[in-house]
Amino acid sequence: MSLLPKLSKYLLVSALISVVAALLISCGLSDAKDVDNQNPSHWPKKLRMAYYVDDEHPGMRSEATKHFANYLTKRLNLPVEVFKTTEYGPMIEAMRGGKLDINHFGTFAYLLAHEKAGAENIICRADPETGQPSQYHSIIVVRTDSPLQSFEDLKANASDITYAFVNPASTSGHLIPRAYMEQNGLIPEEDFKELIYPRRQNATLRTILTGKVDAGSCSINTYRKLVRLGRLSEDEVRILWKSPPIPSGSISVRSSLPEDLKARIQQVLSEVHIKYPEDWEKMKKLHQYSSDPEYVYTKSDDSLFDEVRELARSIKNLDMLN
Repeated sequence: MSLLPKLSKYLLVSALISVVAALLISCGLSDAKDVDNQNPSHWPKKLRMAYYVDDEHPGMRSEATKHFANYLTKRLNLPVEVFKTTEYGPMIEAMRGGKLDINHFGTFAYLLAHEKAGAENIICRADPETGQPSQYHSIIVVRTDSPLQSFEDLKANASDITYAFVNPASTSGHLIPRAYMEQNGLIPEEDFKELIYPRRQNATLRTILTGKVDAGSCSINTYRKLVRLGRLSEDEVRILWKSPPIPSGSISVRSSLPEDLKARIQQVLSEVHIKYPEDWEKMKKLHQYSSDPEYVYTKSDDSLFDEVRELARSIKNLDMLN
């Protein structure tokens, strides 16, 4: 069975439900009293951005996003309107429709947004010491009482296994582990007893812990976060496989924005931790709870994701980046 119809349906349904909701469930216009109307006439009158609601820390992400928007408002002299959603699909559809100008996308979601909606990567998270782009890993997990001890066991017993991918647009919870499986002769739709998509990283781990599925994929960041919060013990699960490093998600803009505006956004974001450390302390909580303890923003471009893009194009029944 092709994954493309599933993904298309997933994006379309999400878009119909959430784009409308996103525009109605607005967090309001960022404090625009600093706007002095001195911007170039070819710039838009405002920027629109979205944020992805996190199950565990909805308040933290909401506040950090408001600080992010307020910082841009001050530095660009341009109001930034914020709305929230629970899926990447609506963000992609909103950007394709010209209703979203700047956004954070996860890695695979960015590839889809670039392909389908003209998203353009301008900023990535980076190690503050080395300046190198931040990376993370995908993992395949089972409960510790599972008889499965390795990926080879997973493959050998696939016909008896119910498996959980996070959602079709998840990098660590779907794209990367699927690619590894196919490279090693395991075709999920054909070989597993059943596939489910809990849609969220935390939910995927819960389905494994409760025994609803036999195994599943998720981000190692989510696993570590739940351990830090005391909601998961390392003794409860076994990691069967860990992927090579994956580039973290990025800040992207709509490619049809004026070039000088895109350059200005990139500049003010890449310098915030240096010039405006007080603003940065508030803004960085947008990602800090789930990524490495410390990071900064650095200038980036689409080539950061070339390897992941080629990997996605190589996957059987995943004809969405062509």
